[in-house]
Amino acid sequence: MTIDALHKMDDVKNNQEMWSSLGSGAFVRSDIKDVQKVMISLGAGIVSKETKERCIEILQSRLEEITKIEHDMMTDLTNISQAIQKLEPELELLAHRAKNE
Repeated sequence: MTIDALHKMDDVKNNQEMWSSLGSGAFVRSDIKDVQKVMISLGAGIVSKETKERCIEILQSRLEEITKIEHDMMTDLTNISQAIQKLEPELELLAHRAKNE
């Protein structure tokens, strides 16, 4: 959504009024002073002023990283599920033996 919002800033003019998010669903009315520079969090409390285009690049890189992590997690989850399915018959046999002893 942020990347889309940055692309839509091409239609925004300097000094145009907008609602700025403060987080947690709170907003404040503000005036846009510069549509070409964006402040972006780099992590660890560090914020950098970047061009809109550079900000989009950073956000797209983060999105790609998150997508890869999500894919890796789904692969791991599938592997774990398959391992559990392979062990299930053995566990049932052990439970049956323990019950009969």
